[in-house]
Amino acid sequence: MQEKVDPRTAGQIVLAAHLTPVGSALTAVTVEAVTLDLPNRMGFRLLRGPVPHVTETFTFDETANGTRFTYSGEFGTDLWRLGQAWGDLVVRSWVRTVRDTGRDQDR
Repeated sequence: MQEKVDPRTAGQIVLAAHLTPVGSALTAVTVEAVTLDLPNRMGFRLLRGPVPHVTETFTFDETANGTRFTYSGEFGTDLWRLGQAWGDLVVRSWVRTVRDTGRDQDR
C-alpha cells in the first residue's frame, strides 16, 4: 500500500474512506482517522462505519531477522445480541480483507 501513502504525511492525521463487502449483499462505508508515524507505527480510529467503536494500531519493529509486525485493536458494538451478531459478521469480513491485502502485497 506504499503507493497510496504520501511520505510527507508522516506524523500527521489523514482521513481514509473505503468500502468493505459485508456478506453477499451489503457494503459498509468506513471513514477512519489515520495517524502515521512512519516507519514505526500506524494508528486507525473509526469515525464512521458499521460499528460504533474501532481503534487499531500496527507497529513495526526492526529485528536482527527483519521486521516484527504487531497488531492491537479494540472493537465495540451496541444493541446487545443483535449488535454482537452484526459485529461478528463485520469482524469476519475485516479479517478476510486484511488477510487478502497482505497476500496482494506478497505478489
